[in-house]
Amino acid sequence: MMDNHGVWGTKPDATPFAVSKKKLEPTTSDPTPEDTHTYMMMLGDLSWYSRTNPGLAFAVHELSRFMSKPGPEHFDACRGVFRYVLGHLSDGLTWHGSDAVLNQSYPHRNKLIAAWDADFPHTGAKATSGVLVFLNGAPVAWKVRRQTTVSLNSTEAEVKASCPGVEMVRALTGLWGEIMHTEHGCVRAMMDSQGAEAHITHGMDTKKCASFKRAQFYAEDAVSSGIVWIDHVPGIHNPADILTKQLGTMGGFKEINGIVNGSTPHLYESAAVAELLSDERQKNA
Repeated sequence: MMDNHGVWGTKPDATPFAVSKKKLEPTTSDPTPEDTHTYMMMLGDLSWYSRTNPGLAFAVHELSRFMSKPGPEHFDACRGVFRYVLGHLSDGLTWHGSDAVLNQSYPHRNKLIAAWDADFPHTGAKATSGVLVFLNGAPVAWKVRRQTTVSLNSTEAEVKASCPGVEMVRALTGLWGEIMHTEHGCVRAMMDSQGAEAHITHGMDTKKCASFKRAQFYAEDAVSSGIVWIDHVPGIHNPADILTKQLGTMGGFKEINGIVNGSTPHLYESAAVAELLSDERQKNA
């Protein structure tokens, strides 16, 4: 891949997208068929490579939006992703078997843990959903998708993001059950929107949520059925954040990317988790 696109000898980048760079927009230029083909080949290689590098998923998804009509700025951004790969050739997915990792915060060996998020653009554009499902310190599945309808506010976008999250959890708990010969139990699902959590967990019914009732009911059913429980976490501790936007600082990207690919695993202990652990300790005292 590096040979094909002439990446060797270039200066590596610290992040897939520059942290201060504006969001990409459609080009006003008319690319040649050769340019379009070259861009497709570049994105095809990056899409393949990102299957073991979830930290690249947002960049690849964002660049793929301009596949039919790439401009110079899209080529520059694409080359930037290759330069990031050049500087991080050892990156991949790392699963763990140590007690230190799998008992951190609470015992979670062989337990699925989900996280999802949405980026609300505030421009009338469709939001982006991101979903991660972890097992033993690293993700076993993830997804980045442009939502099919425009959201009116960030709460709506976050509730819609829960749909692919619930779908993924349903599929993976079924697979997990076939392998382990037992039911998985309720899956912790981390999200950073208090409004979306309230709509899903408490079944809020207002005029404002009329446009996303279907998504709300789908996630609400998963909660009431014991398939998932929604755990509110701060945005900076939501690992799915890396799937929906370019994080604002290099340090922030490096920290979340290390959690996502399993190289520096960390399971955030929310207030709800701390309360559950405290109750459990009191029962066992």
